[in-house]
Order: sequence, then C-alpha cells, then structure tokens
Amino acid sequence: MMIFPRANFYLLLSLLLLFGCGSSEEDKVKFAITEAEIHLNTLNCTKAIDVLEEIGAQNKNARYLQTLASAYACKAGFKETTLFTNLGNVQAGGTLLGQFTKFSSASTMTSTDDIDYLNMLAAINTLLYAGGLSTSNNPSPASRISVLGSEAALNINTQLFYLLFDQLGRYGYFYGCYDGLSSGDGDKGKERTSDPVCDNKCFANYTGSVALSGGDDITDYLGTGVTGTCDAVNKGHTSLATEDYNTSQVSILCEGVVLLNNFIEVLDDIGNKVAAFEGFKVVSDMFTTAKSAGTSADITEVMDTLSQTKCEADFGTGDARQKLMKYFVLFYESLFK
Repeated sequence: MMIFPRANFYLLLSLLLLFGCGSSEEDKVKFAITEAEIHLNTLNCTKAIDVLEEIGAQNKNARYLQTLASAYACKAGFKETTLFTNLGNVQAGGTLLGQFTKFSSASTMTSTDDIDYLNMLAAINTLLYAGGLSTSNNPSPASRISVLGSEAALNINTQLFYLLFDQLGRYGYFYGCYDGLSSGDGDKGKERTSDPVCDNKCFANYTGSVALSGGDDITDYLGTGVTGTCDAVNKGHTSLATEDYNTSQVSILCEGVVLLNNFIEVLDDIGNKVAAFEGFKVVSDMFTTAKSAGTSADITEVMDTLSQTKCEADFGTGDARQKLMKYFVLFYESLFK
C-alpha cells in the first residue's frame, strides 16, 4: 500500500483546473489517480475506488493498479504501519505461520463471506492479474514482468507480499480456529467461545486412506505429531467438515491454495532482488521442505496453481479433490500448527 503526502483543497482544485476540461485521456487518468491518492490519505477508501473505477480499467498502468489495490485494501481495514508492527512481533519456530493469525486484522474475519476479507481479495486480484492477465491462467511474477516490465512488476510484487501476508492471517485465523491473541502461542484449534465460535482442530476433514508418500496415508501422517492439534481426519472447520467437498468447499480450499502459492512465488521473486527480504529465508526454507513432500505426494500441479478459476476447474470434482486434501495436510496442517 503506497503512502502519499497529504494534499489540501487547493491542490485538488488546481489539479482539476489543470487536467479537467479538454485534457487528454492520459491526463484524465493521471488526475484520477492523484485524486484517489488524496482520498486515501484521509482514509476515504470508497471515494478513492469510485474515482478510479469511473475513469475505467487501466490494466497496464502500474500506478493506477497499485492505487486501486491500495483503495480496496484500505476498505478492508489494512494499514501498512500496523502490518509492520505486526511483522516485528513474528518469531521463528514451529508455529511461524500460525503467528500470522496474531495480526490485528486477522480476528476481524467473522464469516466465509466477510466483507473485509472479500475487499482484500479484490485488492490482491487487482495486482495478481495486473497487465490484463487472464484469470483462467496462472498469474506468475514472470508474466507480470513480461507485460509491465521489471521495475513495475517488482513494485507490484512487493505490495502483493504485504497484502498476501495479511490475508493469510485472516484465512488461517478463521478456518484454523486460532485465538488471534497477540500474546498467544500461535497454535490452531483453540476452541473460540466468542464470535466467530469454533472448536475444530484441523482446517478441513480428510479421507484417511488417501496415500501421501512412503507408504503412509493421511491417517498415518496426522498421527505423527507434525500437524499440531490436528491428529484425526474428522476435526475440520464447520465450513469444511466433510471429505466429499462440494462446490463451495472447493472454492474455500482453492482460496487457501491460491493465497499460499502466490505468497511463496512472490516471496521467492522479491527475496532474490530486495535485500530487505533476505530475513524471510526461514519462511522460504519451510516452504521448500513442504514442496519436497508435495512432490513425493504427487501434487506438483496443485503447488503450481496460482489462479482461483484454474484451481476450481482442475481440482473441483471427483478424485481430483483428493489432491486438495493432500495439499492442505502437507501445507496448512503442517505449517499452520
């Protein structure tokens, strides 16, 4: 989310006179972006969105896309300064990803269709598909570079990193039944007694006989202690408490797949280019270990999926849904302990 200097009424008026009547389309877009930035400085998130959407989609204008994403993130209650404070409290360890759920924004998610969560998804998707990329294809960092250039793509990927970081905290908190307490241990399955109430120990229900690797099935794996409180196949969140996933449950699971896979991709991309992100190597190493297990479990295609539409199409029916099970056991249950 970009931070812009505070502007007053006279600046807005002068911009209106400069770029208003008779100006080119390019000037009108620049004015709309600047006006939206001014609204964002006063946290008038909705007005910023309205101004940008009124001018029409500018799919190859990186500044427009980043400002629009910032506006949707603003509407989701996201603040960079708060996120940086939260990041400063993250500690390495077995519950590292579980600590995402201690972010102050995480506990604001109260339902599967929580409006703040959906606004953050809109912000993320604005950047994922920057350049007019098809939502049916995987929106990789490389594809954004090919359309927007290296510098613009790096800026977008850096912003995406922060938004995905925040959204994973919301997703993990709600479906993993975390307590969301800043002083907590970051373990899932805490049995919340206040809204949103939960008592699940796992993210989802699973079919115990589904094979992973090395002769072990899901039941065997959950019994090894590497998945924290999730030690049985029938302890999933009420929204995912069946092993025969329906359309809406596949959608929820695919949201988790796409959020985490894009986070991994973006972290790999900016981690190799921006020195400040070298400190997240411990997170990258955890993902590398999980990916190795995923390869052995034959879910490479799930680990490569970055598009919600593609995920639902490829893994939404029949035995293909078992690949989502494997992914959640090896990634969410194992990394969000």
